[in-house]
This record gives sequence, structure tokens and C-alpha cells, in this order.
Amino acid sequence: MSTKVLNEIFKRLREYKDFPNYQLERRVDIFINYFLERILSAYLEKEVKFVCPEFPLKVEKSNSSTKLDYLCKTNNEVIFVELKTDSNSIDHNQALSYLNTDWKKCLEDLKKITKATKPKYREKYNTLNAAISRMEFETGDHPIKVVYIAPLPDEKNEFLKKINVGKSKLLSEIKIQLDEDENIVFDYLKTLKLNIFEIGKMNIK
Repeated sequence: MSTKVLNEIFKRLREYKDFPNYQLERRVDIFINYFLERILSAYLEKEVKFVCPEFPLKVEKSNSSTKLDYLCKTNNEVIFVELKTDSNSIDHNQALSYLNTDWKKCLEDLKKITKATKPKYREKYNTLNAAISRMEFETGDHPIKVVYIAPLPDEKNEFLKKINVGKSKLLSEIKIQLDEDENIVFDYLKTLKLNIFEIGKMNIK
């Protein structure tokens, strides 16, 4: 794709994001996804591999699911990644649901969701299950890390009252290897002022 085309795309994204019903997150998703392994590897200081987008997490007492933006992994950890471009859309209940699950339960729930899926959609779940089956770990224990790529919530936001935010870095501070033609895309992502931060449960005494 030419520089002229990319510049025009990013110009429109910058203009349209201020309209009330324009969902910027959906548009920038593919650009974040393109760099995701490198961003996470630099942030976590270990090699991270992308597994799949839109990983389904089963809703209690139902075979429906909510969707995690990105599922990734290290050599011994599962990485849940959530993308937000608006701090107002960061929800502490969603974050707690990520922190309160475990990988074994996720796999058991995925089997239930797959079994309950209509045959015409089953092939897509077969593709997902194949991606999951290719995940390889060096140990038998697979803890889950939860990482957000998002603006930091305001101090008054309920999120910060319920969730412990670990080390945070602006995307612009993340140093990754870029080819010359990748710089224009990554430079646009830097303008979104997104932070990368790991979360945990709040220690309540």
C-alpha cells in the first residue's frame, strides 16, 4: 500500500474519531494486530506469540460468549489482551472476569461452546480449535496474564478503584524493530496515546 493511501486512511481516522457513533477501535484493530507480537514482547521483555483474535469466553449458565480481543502466549503463560481506544469504554467488571478465570476452564468452556454451535458455523470453530491445539508450552502450568492496550482511565474511574494497574508504558515509549515502510503506520498508532499495562486484582485489606 502506498504512502499516499496510508496517509489518507490515517487522516480520515483522525477526523472520524470525533463523530459520536464512529467506532475507532474496530478500524485500528488490524494495525495493532499487525504489531502485536512485537509490542507485547518489548513490554513483557520475553517472546510473545499471537494465537487468535476474538477468543470466546463462555457466559455463565449459557453457551453464548463474550469475546477477548486477542489471545497470545509466552513459553509458559497465556496472555489475554484487551484493546480500547476510549477510556470510557474500559469496564472493571470485564477486567475482573478476565482475572477470575483460568486456562483449564477456558478450554473446557470452548468445548461446550463448540458443541453447541450450529453446524454452519462449526468450521470456524474448528479453525479456532486448531489454533489452540498448536499452542505449546514448556511447563504444565499455564497462568494467565491480562494486558490492556488502552488510554489510562481517569483517577475517578471505577476501574482504578477495583483493579490494580501494574507498570504502564505509552505505546510511543515501546521500542520495536521497524522496517522503513512500517514507520508510517506505527507513527499513527503513537498518536492515539495508548498505554500498555498489565492488570491484577486489587489487594483489599
